[in-house]
Amino acid sequence: MPVVEVSEVVIASLEESYDLICNPEKYPQLMAGIHSVKVLEQNHWGAKTSWVMDVEGLKFKWEQLDEYCLEDKTLHFSQIRGDMLKFEGKWSFTQTPEGTKVSLYLDVDPGIPMLGLFHYILTQRVQEVVQGMVKGFKDLVETSPIISRGFPPQIAKDINYTSTREI
Repeated sequence: MPVVEVSEVVIASLEESYDLICNPEKYPQLMAGIHSVKVLEQNHWGAKTSWVMDVEGLKFKWEQLDEYCLEDKTLHFSQIRGDMLKFEGKWSFTQTPEGTKVSLYLDVDPGIPMLGLFHYILTQRVQEVVQGMVKGFKDLVETSPIISRGFPPQIAKDINYTSTREI
């Protein structure tokens, strides 16, 4: 089934980028098509969320478990109930000289037989969706007034940039 990975460098610190992805309520801003993300449970290790998403006119609903790994700045996610046979992946964050490299890996199986051209078309569409999510994340981070763009905290405070994560 479709497996894709997309990476992009964002102009923000590693910590602020990771903090933002650990805030599920922001996900509908990442990509057109995500109608809602509701946090059912959340604590320091992760979250359980409920999703509604529209892809090519088809509405998908699922619950997923997000697991935060603060040491290596990753977020692993997997569907625990829902419309797809398999929906799992990982967001990962790495500091680079240019900013933070953000990568999204996704493995999805919609649970319908896929042969030839249909498999190719679905794989291309999943690739576009993942690219849209990473691009949406980049746009959200780089236009957010709460991101310091990697400035030291005192400088960020002086120019009125602060992180407001409450997880």
